Parts: sequence; structure tokens; C-alpha cells
Amino acid sequence: MILGTPIFLAIIAFVAVIFIHELGHYLMGRLCGIGASTFSIGFGPKLISYTDRRNTEWTLCLIPLGGFVKFWTKSDDPSPNNKINYRNETSSTGSFSQKSFEASTLLARTLTVLAGPFANFLMSVVIFTGVALSNGIISPDPIVGKVAALPGDRKSILAGDKILSIQGQSIDRFEQIYEITSEMDRSSSINFRVLRDGKTLDLIVPYLFQPVVFSVEMFSPAMKAGIETGDVFLEANSRLVSSFEDIKAIINSSKGNPVLVTVWRNGQIFKKIISPEMRPTETPTGNIVEKMRIGVRGGSLLSPAMVTPSIYEAGLMGINMTIYVVRTSLVGLARMIDRTISSKHLSGPVGVAKALSYSASEGSIPFLSLLAAISAGIGLINLFPIPILDGGHLMMFLYESIFKAPPPNYVVKFLMSVGFFVLFALMVFATFNDIVR
Repeated sequence: MILGTPIFLAIIAFVAVIFIHELGHYLMGRLCGIGASTFSIGFGPKLISYTDRRNTEWTLCLIPLGGFVKFWTKSDDPSPNNKINYRNETSSTGSFSQKSFEASTLLARTLTVLAGPFANFLMSVVIFTGVALSNGIISPDPIVGKVAALPGDRKSILAGDKILSIQGQSIDRFEQIYEITSEMDRSSSINFRVLRDGKTLDLIVPYLFQPVVFSVEMFSPAMKAGIETGDVFLEANSRLVSSFEDIKAIINSSKGNPVLVTVWRNGQIFKKIISPEMRPTETPTGNIVEKMRIGVRGGSLLSPAMVTPSIYEAGLMGINMTIYVVRTSLVGLARMIDRTISSKHLSGPVGVAKALSYSASEGSIPFLSLLAAISAGIGLINLFPIPILDGGHLMMFLYESIFKAPPPNYVVKFLMSVGFFVLFALMVFATFNDIVR
């Protein structure tokens, strides 16, 4: 279990996502003139409490597993018989007016409810934009950024080399390198012509798609076995491995039985036992299916150079990444519903906290990227049409807009009870999955 700074950062991150969500509700409600009596992060005993000049109590509670903004209701109104849901407030800086949630227009209430998920999506976009500005984006030019290490390899090609041609074919874009070399025989070497420090060099480079680990999925069989980024597979079940396709074929044929692998890492060779399992995998068409995997990703020995994007380019990447998270989440949920993939992959607060803790130990970029994905996920979940969630409130507003009256109070109470039961059941199930993993 990861303790110390990573788990502390995970708690702060979880609280930040909740705070942004509730702040969206609060600010939009305030903009629409709706009064708020309580802004709470967490549940249970109060740790910190402060009441501002608008009579809103801001609290931080012991259990940071959610939050809420309690807007004024008719019972909070001081007017006689609660007939006028309107209140004037004065302060040293001037005066302002607020009204109860029920007394607000349908549009104001709808915007206030939507503002929570929107704030989470905006948080995701901002973080992904910051990551793009910090980490850079892939340069289209055929310039080498990084070269993966291989056993006995002296790295004939170096970072910063500009690739002019491969096997005599001229190269203008980095993508062409993959297009040409992916069709070549795995056992053959490749002739590269590069420009280095103003000089043209002819180099012999091995097959690019070697069995090098470029990333390890959190809590995967590979991670549990101790596989790390940069490891190179040499053998699997006593069979030589010369490409990532070789290791994939052996894993696919394992039927879930343990696989003995020989791994090279920084000049040392050791053996590991990995137990493959059925894991969700995104297909080239964007669908998600289950395949027998160990949870590692391969790639080319040569990575493109990174360049600093403009604010516009970084912002566009932030938007696209947020859309990608939302889309894959919806596809994954749909595949769980039709049982294409197992619901055992559903994670709850415990799993999210563990993932945040692990990513924090890996560095700021993985941590922030996961935080952005979680924020987008929280925004999406809150839009589901489940009573007690924001989406459930929106469904009631839709009913009100059609029938010109809110649903009967007894119906609302019943639906809220059902929604609470559904969420509680899902929470228990997801937490069980987290514990089992």
C-alpha cells in the first residue's frame, strides 16, 4: 500500500474535484440570485466552519467522500407565512438580494444544476491543457526525440537526429517512419540516413518494434509481477521474443495460465511469473472489448521529438482529451451493460484513491492526467438520470417544463429513496471490486 505523500495528494485531489463540482453549483446559483445556507465538502463531524457575509456556512467535514450545496428553501425564508421567497441582505460593501431555490425560474434552477458537471469538465480541460503545455505535443517533423535501450545496443541513432530516408525512401513526416518499418521483416535491419550536427550519416538500425515496455497499466498482472517501463522481454515460456507481437501471441495462447518471462533491465537479466487476465482493451474503432492481457504497452524504439504548443493548440488538446475520457467511459459502461466486458473492472472510491496515490508516486504528469480524467468522470456520472444525482434533478425539471408543474412531493421522495439505494448498491459493489483487486 502506498502511504505518505502520495496518499495525502490523493486525498487533496479527491477533495479538489468535489470542491470544483460544488463551486460550480454555488457560483451559478449565486449568479441566478439563489441563496445558499451551506457549502460542505465531506460528511460527518465538522473540521472547519466559516459563515460569510451572505450567511452561507462553509464547512470541511471529516469524511471527504462527497459534498453538497444546500440552497435556501421556503422554510429558510423569514417572510410571513413563507409567501415571499425573497430576502434582502446588507453588508459593509453594499446590499444584494437572494431567493429560495423553489422561487427561482426553471431556467435558473436548470443552469445551477448543470453548473456542477460543467465545472468538472472545465477542470479537466484546464488540467489537460496544462499538461500539454508542460509535456509538449508531438512534432510532425522526422526528428528523433527518444531512443529506447536494448540489450547490447550502442544506439547508432540518437535523440536529435533528423531522419532523411529509410531504405532509400525519403521521409518528410515522422508518421512515415512507422508506416515504412511496420511492413518490414522482423529479423531484418533497416538502413537509415540521418542528419546529425550538419553531417549526413548512414546507419543500420534494428527492427523498430522490439518487445520493449513503454507503459505498465496500474494494478495489472504486469505491475503486480514487478514489470517496469523500459523493460525488454527476451523470452516467454522458453520461447524467444523478438517483437511485441511475439509476446502478445504467447499471452493470448496462455488461456490465463501463468507465463514465465525473461526480462532485461539496465544490463541485468531476471525472470518473472505473470498471470494474464481478461482486461478491457480499446479497439482501433473506439470500441472496448476484453482480451487476454498482462497490462503493458509496446511501441517503436524511436519516439518523435516534442514541441511546446501554442495556447490554442494546448486548449484544443485539453478539450479533445476530455471528450475522449467521456466517450471511452460511456463505451465502457455500455459494454458492461451488454456484458461484453466484466463489471469487475468498475472502480469505487478506494480504487480511485489507490490509483491517485500510485500516479502521484510516478510523477506530476501522470498524477495530473489521472486527476483530469477523474474530474471528467465525476462530471459525467453526475449527469446520469438517477434521482439524487444532478441528472435526476434535470429529469424532474424536464417533467416540470412539460406538465407546467413539479412532480408530486411523494413521487420525488420515493424517487430520491430509490436513487440513494441504487447509488449505495453501486458504491458497495465497486468497493468490493477494489478490495478484491
